[in-house]
Amino acid sequence: MAANILKPKPSKMASLTWSETVGWSVTSRLKPREIKRQEAIHELFVTEESHLRALHVLDSVFYQKLISEALLSPDEVKLVFPNLPQLINIHNSLLESMKQVLVGGLYAKEIGGILLSHFDRASDDIVKETVKFCCNQISALKLIKSKQREDTRFRRFMQNAESDPACSPQLLKDLIKCEMQRVTQYPLLLKNIIKRTESGSEEIGVLHLSLERCRTLLKDVEASMTRFENQRTLPEIKKHLDTTSLRKSKHPAGAECPQASLTWPETVGWNVISRLKPREIKRQEAIHELFVTEESHLRALNVLDSVFYQKLISEALLSPDEVKLVFPNLPQLINIHNSLLESMKQVLVGGLYAKEIGGILLSHFDRASDDIVKETAKFCCNQISALKLIKSKQHEDTRFRRFMQNAESNPACTPQLLKDLIKCEMQRVTQYPLLLENIRIHTEGGSEEIGVLHLCLERCRTILKDVEASMTRCENQRTLPEIKKHLDTTSLRKSKHPAAAECPQASLTWSETVGWNVISQLKLREIKRQEAIHELFVTEESHLRALHVLDSVFYQKLISEALLSPDEVKLVFPNLPQLINIHNSLLESMKQVLVGGLYVKEIGGILLSHFDRASDDIVKETVKFCCNQISALELIKSKKRKDTRFRRFMQNAESDPACTPQLLKDLIKCEMQRVTQYPLLLENIIKRTETESKDIGVLLFCLEQCRTIIKDVEASMTRIENQRTLAKIQKHLDTTSLRKSKHPMASEFADLDLTKKRLIHAGLLTWKRVNHKTTEVQALLLEDLLVLLRKKRNKLVLKWKEEWDPNTKTKKVFSPIIKLNNLLVRTVATDQESFFVMDTSESPQLYKFTTTSTSEKKNWIQMLNEAMKEVIDKIRLGEEEMKDQTPDVPVIGPDSCIEMVEEAVYKMIGKPSVDEEMKDQTPDVSVIAPDSCIEMVEEPVYKMIGEPSGDEEMKDQTPDVSVIPPDSKKEDKIRHYIDCCWNGLCDFLKICW
Repeated sequence: MAANILKPKPSKMASLTWSETVGWSVTSRLKPREIKRQEAIHELFVTEESHLRALHVLDSVFYQKLISEALLSPDEVKLVFPNLPQLINIHNSLLESMKQVLVGGLYAKEIGGILLSHFDRASDDIVKETVKFCCNQISALKLIKSKQREDTRFRRFMQNAESDPACSPQLLKDLIKCEMQRVTQYPLLLKNIIKRTESGSEEIGVLHLSLERCRTLLKDVEASMTRFENQRTLPEIKKHLDTTSLRKSKHPAGAECPQASLTWPETVGWNVISRLKPREIKRQEAIHELFVTEESHLRALNVLDSVFYQKLISEALLSPDEVKLVFPNLPQLINIHNSLLESMKQVLVGGLYAKEIGGILLSHFDRASDDIVKETAKFCCNQISALKLIKSKQHEDTRFRRFMQNAESNPACTPQLLKDLIKCEMQRVTQYPLLLENIRIHTEGGSEEIGVLHLCLERCRTILKDVEASMTRCENQRTLPEIKKHLDTTSLRKSKHPAAAECPQASLTWSETVGWNVISQLKLREIKRQEAIHELFVTEESHLRALHVLDSVFYQKLISEALLSPDEVKLVFPNLPQLINIHNSLLESMKQVLVGGLYVKEIGGILLSHFDRASDDIVKETVKFCCNQISALELIKSKKRKDTRFRRFMQNAESDPACTPQLLKDLIKCEMQRVTQYPLLLENIIKRTETESKDIGVLLFCLEQCRTIIKDVEASMTRIENQRTLAKIQKHLDTTSLRKSKHPMASEFADLDLTKKRLIHAGLLTWKRVNHKTTEVQALLLEDLLVLLRKKRNKLVLKWKEEWDPNTKTKKVFSPIIKLNNLLVRTVATDQESFFVMDTSESPQLYKFTTTSTSEKKNWIQMLNEAMKEVIDKIRLGEEEMKDQTPDVPVIGPDSCIEMVEEAVYKMIGKPSVDEEMKDQTPDVSVIAPDSCIEMVEEPVYKMIGEPSGDEEMKDQTPDVSVIPPDSKKEDKIRHYIDCCWNGLCDFLKICW
């Protein structure tokens, strides 16, 4: 096969640099960095050619002749030259690919693509063939050395072959090593090219990928060769291995120990791993590690059982309670791990290879997770007490000490002691995530197995967290009696404070309160649910205590000592007694569902009855209490600064033990904080409630009800705060310029009262005017208006702004008040923090505003659009209601209106309405008075709608729509049609003029 490949001829180029090869005419046109890059690429070419020549020499001078002269047997040839033709093909393919990128056979623009495609596509072949060729090098060199010493014909052949000019100065042993040397050269050569390639070029990224691929290939080759070398070492060890003591031993783990230290390749041999890819070999090694460590752990549990547990019971060295403390559930643990190991062995193909392991692991960890957590926690939770007991018994009991010495010196136990074996279960649970992570890393990303392994890994981590949490609870539970011995509650018993008796329990979790006897009977999920319900109870009690402190320490005393006036008390504590009643009612209701004062079966019904029935009261009372918080805090701050008695009272009150560490300002805020806590606490309970239980639907409804309450409270507080803001602005509002202005809108808003409006949003905007000047304005977005206020000294001024527009050469008048129904909002494409507002009224104007950030701009645009939509929807709704109230009348089209108007006008000017006579004539309308026009238009309109002309009914009235009563149906019709005709008349008069 290799004979058909053209051998590269050695030439002068091999010893010449690239610059010497191409000459001055080429190098003079290139930069120094590019010349160095070409030198590095040239070195890659030359060394690849040199290596290919070495392989051809090995083929023609040694391989072919040794076969033809039968100097080596077929097995010996296979040992020395296992796959020489395949190696020649690989390197010849690379060299031919590289030559294709040479421009004129001299210059390489880009080399990275060729190298990446070669190393990426052929990486498995390169690893496989290189390993196959190199793995037997030591044995091959030993064979050649032996043949040269023993076989005269072979020695003479070698002398002649190695003196061949094609071979000199290399010997056969050097040529055999050349392939491994070449693989190690690739990263160095590529690194040299990368150094001399422009960092900003596209080529650099491809070269970096190629370099990483080469390094990975080198690591895989070296790892494979190490495995083969270790595999060859095993037969030598096996010859001298003495397993007599293991065969004689009666220990159940005796026959398994020798395999514990072997890796998977060492166990299965070359026949299996030669057919697998490097990644799959690593995956199998990771799975093998899981198997071996599981076997090792099971052996440790069996040792704990046979060497310690059984003998301590049979010799009665520990009492039943002491045995239960040290080995609470050892048989159950052995069953769990034995079940896992047997399940894993079932997936082994031929007892060696595991195709898929994820399914077995998932079914085990998913099905047995509660058992694993329960049994592991049960075994581990008393470790500290167990170790203390063993240490104490060894110190005090001579028989026990002697037994321990004999047991721990048992060969089955060595080198582990009892204290190490007791800890092994917890260590094993922590190992599972690490072992599974290792398997997952070496599993193909696109396979189905990877998803199952992800689930297993998450399940193992959850189990570990649950075990650690259970152990922490047990440890805390043991700590409580020690604390209780030294706990002094004398001051609490003497205190008359209503919450004094409850304080010690506030910091305890549910598990710490009820004890191990209760939680040992429950599943982990139910324990977590009870913890969440307990948190709701405890925080409600804590909140109620805070309200009682606010009442007893501040409210009652401030009234009795007359430190605040009745109005001030009403501002700071508007409805404190009502709030206390609401929360007390909820707490009492919740306590009724406690089973034995410890356990809650269903909590949803109580919460639903409270939040659904009392939702209006909660919103009403919470808003009432919270709406004046800012004013209340300002009042307290002011009183402390001005009133010495009040300041002294506050110092004494806030230093009260019942109040510490909270101050009055914190206690005032607690009600709003509590309302926002309810959804979080309910979410926590819902997460830990079974989806099939009756309680889940009720809890979800309660959660929605709580969120609605928060929205209502926040909306009410926002409205009150906005109203307060408008009142402050109204005090400083200056409308003098409106009253002086002649603008048509000025009279409409001369007496503008902001307090009668609803504030939606307020903020500072920078107004960029036509003359490129900027003005800071306080913008108020009301329910129907956008108001622009300018600060002038201590006043907020509403002022029309007149500016000269150089483009249109006219004066533009900008109104500080824009109606939302005449508003258009657009973003500025060139500025991310600006937006346009267009007033589309009778005198349209364009405003450009700039905000301080992009998010603020988006917020303004959103608020404006929502407010505009609300205004337009109201207008449409009003029009629809008007239509529903208007009786059916003949529909007058625009053409009919114009004809009527034309006829009326022609009558006024005394001309016939014939088209032929009016073709070239324009009526003289300059003499038409407006009142005459209205009278002429009025007559045909009344005729069309079937009503009297109005001479009798409306003698002293004109059909001016501004004076028509809005609640008159007949005159509403008249107004509608007169408007239509008047617009038609105006259009017609414009045409005439």
